[in-house]
Amino acid sequence: MNIVRLSLVTALVLVAGCAQKGGQSTGTAATVKPVATVNGQPLTTAQFELFTKAVAGKNSTELNAAQRSQALDTLVRAEAVAQQAEKEGLDKQGDAPPSLALARLQILEQAAMTNFLKDHK
Repeated sequence: MNIVRLSLVTALVLVAGCAQKGGQSTGTAATVKPVATVNGQPLTTAQFELFTKAVAGKNSTELNAAQRSQALDTLVRAEAVAQQAEKEGLDKQGDAPPSLALARLQILEQAAMTNFLKDHK
């Protein structure tokens, strides 16, 4: 179970990082407000909310202070590890490229389905 959770966390961090590098901005100032910065890379409120929903199944506001702190520490650690992996070129080796591409496809497919359902209620 921890391996699945770590894989999910890593995928979320990597995909969020890819979206930031692509210059995509989809929200208000509150959405892009950094909750932390790792080696100059901001982690936004939106990323943190997505992370807490994926890992804890709750919005960050539903977590107590200790849980929010632990979640943020975990997200910061995941970002630091992902940055180091990219620095070492691991995002271009082995199963990483097709895994990242598949994660991207799954996320975009889910977004498209959500958008379709929202428009066809």
